[in-house]
Amino acid sequence: TANAIAKRAFVQELDKLKPGDEVLVTVGGCGAGKGYAMGADKKTGEPFVPQAHAIKKRVKVVWDSAGDQNATENPWVQKETEARGLKVNYVYVHADPKAQWAHPERGVVKRAGDPNDGRMVDSKVFADSYALGAKNHQAFYESNQDNPSASFIFLENSGKPKQLAGIPKEALS
Repeated sequence: TANAIAKRAFVQELDKLKPGDEVLVTVGGCGAGKGYAMGADKKTGEPFVPQAHAIKKRVKVVWDSAGDQNATENPWVQKETEARGLKVNYVYVHADPKAQWAHPERGVVKRAGDPNDGRMVDSKVFADSYALGAKNHQAFYESNQDNPSASFIFLENSGKPKQLAGIPKEALS
């Protein structure tokens, strides 16, 4: 039910946009640090990845995937945005799932115990979000890489976030 409500709200926001406006879709495993990787260093204010930070600043609507849909919603988002003449920026964030599960500062186990957050994800859903999500997004990328209504950027979030050429091979096997 929550996903259906979120999708309806997303479509309602898309309907408010003008042709040519941009949308952001974050993609990656649960707790991969999608928001963090697109941000800036808190001490210096410098963006970790300027291109990703610029996308975040200029888009009008965000579909912040939770990871647990395993990138299966990308075709739906693309269809809805293209029907309105919009452009979608897909930002895939790769992280080591073993580290992200129990990372002492930002892991999903720590997040679950945070009284200001409390979000927890089932371990199988978490694992699938890394294994299946990477493969699904790669297939979507391959079928849309030449689509003028879609752009793609890939980030690594192990340590200081950085831009990658694509999804790492180890994430696809």
